[in-house]
Amino acid sequence: PLMKEKLHQGVTLVVDRYAFSGVAFTSAKENFCLDWCKQPDIGLPKPDLILFLQLSPEEAAGRGDFGNERYENSSFQERVLQAFQLLMKDSTLNWK
Repeated sequence: PLMKEKLHQGVTLVVDRYAFSGVAFTSAKENFCLDWCKQPDIGLPKPDLILFLQLSPEEAAGRGDFGNERYENSSFQERVLQAFQLLMKDSTLNWK
């Protein structure tokens, strides 16, 4: 409700890791369908622009502390990237 209120007031919102990040990470887990993962986000305000900053798995693995978090392994990160690539095929959204 607060986001919608601010948008109606003409406020520009810059939101880090809005809906699509959670969808991509959840659907990258075993036995989670991308369409099912998108369901909780139905009704959220549609973004005007989505910026996707891509880092290769090799570059990510070379960053400090890579692997210390639960989902920081190359195979999982590759599945997350594939999920984002599927999400980016939605022509109704403005991915850059």
